[in-house]
Amino acid sequence: MNKISLQLYVIGPSVFSRIAIEHVQEMIRQHPEHQFQLDIIDVLEHPESAELNKIIATPTLIRTDRAPNCRVVGDMSNRQRLRELLGLNHVQRPPEKNQPG
Repeated sequence: MNKISLQLYVIGPSVFSRIAIEHVQEMIRQHPEHQFQLDIIDVLEHPESAELNKIIATPTLIRTDRAPNCRVVGDMSNRQRLRELLGLNHVQRPPEKNQPG
């Protein structure tokens, strides 16, 4: 099983933060073939982490398990683009049932 490490930088309990968290969690549920590590980092509580990782806008999602790190900035609402940028463009679909001929 592939392990994917993600860091989602947000600012407090804002609407934009909640929307981004929901979209990332939904993406994770759509990819059961991967094991995800999702760290949600509030830049108000951990400004040093935001500075170290050069976060200039929130929400920002970073995939950290490969180089170069992939970054996505925004509310994460474009799920197809999010999957492509993170290298998850193959959505696992249930097998089709045989239809009577």
